[in-house]
Amino acid sequence: MAFYKPVSRWTRKRRTDRDLDELLAEIRVSDSVGLLSSDEKDENGRSEVQSSDIAVSVDNRHDNKNETSETSDDDSNAERDDEEDYFDSMSSGCDSSDSEMETFSDSDSLADELADWAVRFNIPRVAVSALLQTVRKRCPELPKDSRTIMSKGSGSSSAVDVQDVAGGLYYHFGIEKGVVSIISKFNVDSTQAVELQINVDGLPLYKSNNTQFWPILGLIMNCSPREPFVIGLFCGNSKPNDVAAYMNDFVTEFAALQISGITCNDKHYNLVLSAVVCDTPARAFVKNVKGHAGYFGCDKCTQEGKHVKGRMTFPETSAKLRTDNSFRTKANEEHHLGSCPLTSIKVDMIRNFPLDYMHLTCLGVVRRLLYLWIKGPLETRLGQQSVKEISHMLVLFSEQIPSEFARKPRSVEYLDRWKATELRQFLLYTGMICLQCTE
Repeated sequence: MAFYKPVSRWTRKRRTDRDLDELLAEIRVSDSVGLLSSDEKDENGRSEVQSSDIAVSVDNRHDNKNETSETSDDDSNAERDDEEDYFDSMSSGCDSSDSEMETFSDSDSLADELADWAVRFNIPRVAVSALLQTVRKRCPELPKDSRTIMSKGSGSSSAVDVQDVAGGLYYHFGIEKGVVSIISKFNVDSTQAVELQINVDGLPLYKSNNTQFWPILGLIMNCSPREPFVIGLFCGNSKPNDVAAYMNDFVTEFAALQISGITCNDKHYNLVLSAVVCDTPARAFVKNVKGHAGYFGCDKCTQEGKHVKGRMTFPETSAKLRTDNSFRTKANEEHHLGSCPLTSIKVDMIRNFPLDYMHLTCLGVVRRLLYLWIKGPLETRLGQQSVKEISHMLVLFSEQIPSEFARKPRSVEYLDRWKATELRQFLLYTGMICLQCTE
């Protein structure tokens, strides 16, 4: 599209005056010619006068034409120069805008590459911000803070495939990606199958609201040292409301890997699911069966529970045991709430779901015994002197406990705040000595 510079008022005035002068000159010439043809009396004298007048008028006309032509040439040249300057400025502006666009696009691509690099190698944002401060000396178009490039929404680093699943948000990191990262870091024998163990549990984030994580964690059992990795992560205000949708990506990928295997460092590995480790509520959720408080809530046998003093009990010791086949065929319909998504892969639905030692033994039996000995009925309660001796012994042990133990012993006054490792330590190491000293 062509661009034209608008004509100014003074230019229009000069052109109008020039056209008017030309018209007046033509009128004078025509009048002079008419007078010369009609006057025959004084041919010698008047004709000379008329001819001289005509010559003067013609000369004046030529002079006016020359002046006007020069003026018009000057005006046209000036206008042409103005138009050339205008188009030059437009082209230079376009060139500058193109260069600016190229600069912006280059800075955007560099920011995306930095964001991809930071995500791929798990670079802390503090380190990325420090790097930006250095790079900005050569590329001032880059942002100052890492949060800007990490939240731009362009590139693979920020375009995360988060899905709306089961009443929350879910992101699948991948089984193969996690297994390959562990195999690349640690030595795993390729002649053996990779034994994968997974864990599913809830993790509250805040005390002020119900936001929580439900991660799917993986662990390679025949690898030393053992390092867990994240397979999938769910975030919502409650646990997933649909276990099939929650486990869909995991089940689909694992079924494919069971057939094709995993290749890493030019070695091929087979993959097996050795165990699904969960606490009792999470295990019931993953298997989509009734919980431990239900009448048919036992994972190992088919007996019907009995409600005794506000608690569900399973007193029978010779009940029929559950098997993988009976679980898949739903032989005991009262035990199931629906279909379990893990039945579509190769895993024993009974043997590969071990009981939770931490909650059943440490936080269950050991804590219950300590409560009975310290705060229970009179027939089971220890005396105050015995309780003080137990606390005194535990405090003495805390000064000599080796660093291999995660926590040092504490007095039984803090029994409500004891962790599972402290209860396990009391069961296996310090408890037998403390109780023997109280006899």
